[in-house]
Amino acid sequence: MAGTFPLDIAVPGSDLDVLCYWQEAGHFKQHVTNSFSGFENFTLREVTINNQHTIITNFFADGLEVEVFGQNIPVKQQMAYRHMIIEYKILSKKGDNFRQQVIALKQSGLKTEPAFAQLLGIEGNPYTALLEFNV
Repeated sequence: MAGTFPLDIAVPGSDLDVLCYWQEAGHFKQHVTNSFSGFENFTLREVTINNQHTIITNFFADGLEVEVFGQNIPVKQQMAYRHMIIEYKILSKKGDNFRQQVIALKQSGLKTEPAFAQLLGIEGNPYTALLEFNV
């Protein structure tokens, strides 16, 4: 798992992110389709993110949106995981007031990485700049 739930910064409408590493795209697509196609609003799409073939499945389970995100990259090397680790370190260092500010920005409509970047004064692309932030 990655994203807002493990970091305790989820807001209404946040989805539960599940990161996966696959070695064969066809097998992964078949597995997630067999496992989750019966859930509400099931979708599966293939996109290229950071030059990586990516398979994303979304569905709702018990009213919660779930996103299964798979790439042919070990999970700990995927951007979402790396963001989560850096954000965890920042939250641990900055404390609850900072956490509440992140939540407030997310409630106003900002995504997680842009919220962190705004509060930390990080300029440029928040998704890449956050990875270089010195915690």
